[in-house]
Amino acid sequence: MLDSRDDRLKPGEIVPVDIAINPSSTFFASGEGIELIVSPNEIVPSPPYRKANACNRGVHIVHAGGDRDSHLLIPVIPTRTPG
Repeated sequence: MLDSRDDRLKPGEIVPVDIAINPSSTFFASGEGIELIVSPNEIVPSPPYRKANACNRGVHIVHAGGDRDSHLLIPVIPTRTPG
């Protein structure tokens, strides 16, 4: 169950965040790439997954790499081999 309370950060406080990405069935051809955009707003609104973001005000800084664990987990479905 998700916790719906607001946990406000202190100025300068850095906390780990897991960002859920809605599942899709996008196929990429060999050599194509993927770009991850982190935004406080939906890039492409997709009902029924709309989220309220009125509480996201101010400046947000994303710390990635170095001593900060950062990764994008994408499942790779292998192609079928005949037989």
